[in-house]
Amino acid sequence: MKKSLTLIVLAIAVVPVESRCQIDEKHPQVPLSVEEQKAELSKLREIFSSVDKLAAKSARWVEVQAGPAGPKTWYKGWLLRESETEIQLLTERGRNKTFDKKKLAAKKPPAEFTWSDAWAVRNGDFAKYCRDFLSKKKKESKDDADEIGVYRFQRERAEADAAVIDAARLACWASATGNEELAEKLLKRAIDKFLERRSRYEGPFPSKAKLHEFVAERTFPHSQESLGTLLSGKDPRDSRVRSLAWNRALAKIPYRPDHDEILRAVKQLESLIAENKAWKEPTKEQFAKFDVKQKAAYWLHHLRDLNVMQTSSPGMCMVLTDSPWSFIRSQDLAKEGTPNAAVELKKLGYDALPQIIAHLDDDRPTRCVGFWRHYAADF
Repeated sequence: MKKSLTLIVLAIAVVPVESRCQIDEKHPQVPLSVEEQKAELSKLREIFSSVDKLAAKSARWVEVQAGPAGPKTWYKGWLLRESETEIQLLTERGRNKTFDKKKLAAKKPPAEFTWSDAWAVRNGDFAKYCRDFLSKKKKESKDDADEIGVYRFQRERAEADAAVIDAARLACWASATGNEELAEKLLKRAIDKFLERRSRYEGPFPSKAKLHEFVAERTFPHSQESLGTLLSGKDPRDSRVRSLAWNRALAKIPYRPDHDEILRAVKQLESLIAENKAWKEPTKEQFAKFDVKQKAAYWLHHLRDLNVMQTSSPGMCMVLTDSPWSFIRSQDLAKEGTPNAAVELKKLGYDALPQIIAHLDDDRPTRCVGFWRHYAADF
C-alpha cells in the first residue's frame, strides 16, 4: 500500500491508521450470447489497440532464435520492424522485444552472444500456433514440498489470469488478421477461463465484471515504468516524471475499472511535479536562520521524497526511523544519508503541529510503502 502524505503526517502526529480488504462475491457461471461475444471481442480489440498490442492485418508471424550460445530460445510473434541491424517483435505474450542482428552479421564468436542477440529468423504459422494453444492441456504440477502455500496460491492465480489474457489477446489477433472462425474459438476459451477464474478465486475485483473489464484492468503499456518507480531511481523528481507518463498511458486504456483512480493519480503527480519545479532549495546558511514554522514547511515539502519500506510481515511502514540498515533508508533530493523528513518534523515538537494538521487531507503519493502481508495476493 503506497503511503500518502496524509498517512505520514498522521504517523508524525501519532494517530493510528487502519486499512481493510474487501472480500468480493463469486462470479456466477453465466454464458454470453452470440451478440455479447461480438461486443466483448470489439471491446477487447479497443483495449489492446490502446497499448499497441494489436497486430496489423498485414503483419507477418515469425520466429526469432536468440540468446547465449547454450540456452538459445525461439521467440514467436508479429514482426513489427526489421533492418540490417535489428529485428523488433510483438511477442506471443504481448511484449515488445528488440533483437540485435549485428553479431550475427559480423559472424562473432558464439561466446559473445547474449539474450538479446539473434541467431536466426524464420517464418511461422500463426493459425497453427493458435490451434496448438487451444489443444494444449495444462500440465499437472507436482506439489513442491518447499513451496509455501501462499506462494503456490499466488502462482496458481497468476497462471489463471494469464490463461484468460492470453486467450483474449490471441482472439483479437485472429480477428485482426481475418480468421474469424479461429477468433470465435479463442474468445470462447477466454470467456470459459474467465468464468472459471472468477468461480475459483475471491478478491477485490467487482463480482459482476465482464471479460473486457478484467482484461483492461490487467493490460499495461509496453513501458516498464509504473507508479512503483517512485520507490526506485536516484532522483525521486525524475521518478515522478516517469510515473506521470506511465499513468497517462494507463488512462488511455478503455474500460478499466480503476480509470477514475488513474486520473486522480495523474492530477496528484502533476501537482507534485509543479511544486517541485517551483521549489527553491535553501542554502545551509539560509536554513540555519529558519524559525520553526519555516522548518516545518521545509520538511513537509520533503516528505514526498521519504523512502521507507516495511520490512516485516506482519508489520507496518515505520516512517519515524533513522535505522542504519541499508533496506530502511530515507532519501531526500537523491542524496544518501540526508535527514528523515518525518523524524525532523517530530523533533520540532508541538510547535509544528498546526502545519502538520493542515496537511492531513494531503493524499498524494510518497515513496513509502506499507502492506498487510508481502505475500498477499493483491499486494
